[in-house]
Amino acid sequence: MTVRASFSVDTFFTLSGLLLTRSFLKRQEKVEGSYLWILKLYFLRYLRLTPVYAVVLIIFQTILFPYYSNSSLWPQHVNEHCYKYWWKHLLYINNIKPNFTEDCFGESWYLAIDMQFHIISPIILIFLFVTL
Repeated sequence: MTVRASFSVDTFFTLSGLLLTRSFLKRQEKVEGSYLWILKLYFLRYLRLTPVYAVVLIIFQTILFPYYSNSSLWPQHVNEHCYKYWWKHLLYINNIKPNFTEDCFGESWYLAIDMQFHIISPIILIFLFVTL
């Protein structure tokens, strides 16, 4: 499973894209030309993911992080990065940075990319829907 982990991530991205496209096409048939529902889609997705994500980040930063940061295996510059850029996680842009080794909550890259896909995909689908 670990050796083939990249295939599982690709599968999740593919399934997410298929479900998003299916949802887009269903809603587009109902609305007929109006794209304001996409803003609602963005807001609801953010509202669905962010509260739980914020709680996990708070628990990590306040309870778990002090134990990790005192370890000899945890670089000190990562501590500064975590306290300085924690807000990037709540905006889902934590994967956009020059150095990936300074990430204090590495597991969150998937949520950031998935949210970015959900922001970009409707724009691409609208373009395809209009041109086809």
